[in-house]
Amino acid sequence: LKCPAAAAVLLRGYDGYCRPCFTRYYTHKFRSQLGKTRAIEWDERVLVAFSGGPASRTLLHLIHLGLTEAHQSRLRLEPVVVHIDESVAHGLSAGDAARLLEQVTQAGARAALEIEVVPLSAAFADPALPDGQAEARLRTALAAARTPTARSDLLESLRKHVLLDAARRAGCRKILLADAGSRLAIRALSMVSLGRGASIPDAIAFIDRGLADIELIRPLREFSFREIGFFNTFERIDPILLPLAAIPGGASIPGLTAAFIAGLEADFASTINTVCRTVEKIVCPDSGERCALCKGRLDTHTALQAQPPLPQVAASPQVPAAAATEAAPCASAAPVASGPGGGGCGNGGCGGGGCSAGAGPVRPPRKEGFCYACRVTLRETDPATLPPFAVQAATRVVERSRMRAAIADFLIEDE
Repeated sequence: LKCPAAAAVLLRGYDGYCRPCFTRYYTHKFRSQLGKTRAIEWDERVLVAFSGGPASRTLLHLIHLGLTEAHQSRLRLEPVVVHIDESVAHGLSAGDAARLLEQVTQAGARAALEIEVVPLSAAFADPALPDGQAEARLRTALAAARTPTARSDLLESLRKHVLLDAARRAGCRKILLADAGSRLAIRALSMVSLGRGASIPDAIAFIDRGLADIELIRPLREFSFREIGFFNTFERIDPILLPLAAIPGGASIPGLTAAFIAGLEADFASTINTVCRTVEKIVCPDSGERCALCKGRLDTHTALQAQPPLPQVAASPQVPAAAATEAAPCASAAPVASGPGGGGCGNGGCGGGGCSAGAGPVRPPRKEGFCYACRVTLRETDPATLPPFAVQAATRVVERSRMRAAIADFLIEDE
């Protein structure tokens, strides 16, 4: 039966809800998305990404409500909440950074969950470097970005790597992201503008299975920013906001796209659904290879081969020899019979046919290890400032390509 109470919320111009009905609708919508997709197994250990924004505060609160419900309707999962500290990237003072982390701790206490704080500079961590160098390398990489779009793109890639690394360390095979439908619509149009069209199917899917070992789940996919704002107001949830001085200036493509979508949504309530339902129909080929930097699909269309190469720079001390050796592993696990000894590395028998051990000074990775959009980003920054994980992954992609080319005549291709 329809509730006789006066409507406190009006969604899509005609759906009216009183406050209790809206809260029940909101929580049921969240749980039904997880339930009908069976995205999470019974008592599974899951990493929850928490930025402190309105959507992530909502996600944390919904998880808390689900864990404290009656046995029949209780959420059966083991959350591991992780917050990425970006104070260094935004140039916050020590006092502002401490206040932000205090708000993060309070948000975790309200949800009865412990929040692990991981610095964004962890993306540059390297055992071969002294302590404290990671933050300096992060500042150098961001300062080298010549456009707001390049900086925004690099930050997004670094966040994703830190989350994936935290999930692997915690033994989590799934990550819950607070990506609302409005955010996904903005992301889809931004990715088209940035040349990431091949990765759109993974970036907006409810479950992103693009990576071999970790799934990215978006339980707020069907929620708009407006719905999240109403829910947070009713539940008295305040987002954690950066100081105004720390908000990056400049007109980036994602920022302009967000303003464009917000303007459309103000006049046309179905804008978000239209964009998301449209991009869902996009089908792109997937080679299985992933970009070394953004972890998106490695698009290898003919048009990409015509792009100018990345700037070649001299060996950088920011890429230590130990990292280079790990990035280009020897062929001992899969020997390439190319040298006089016919064996793998370690006995001098590789002859350069698939092994780079002892090949000389460290060089920046070749462009083949990066998708089109990341190649554009790297042309707007300094490739020598790349984090070690990107250098290693790009080198592995190139080495696998060389090895496959060396044995191409002996492979049986599928019909």
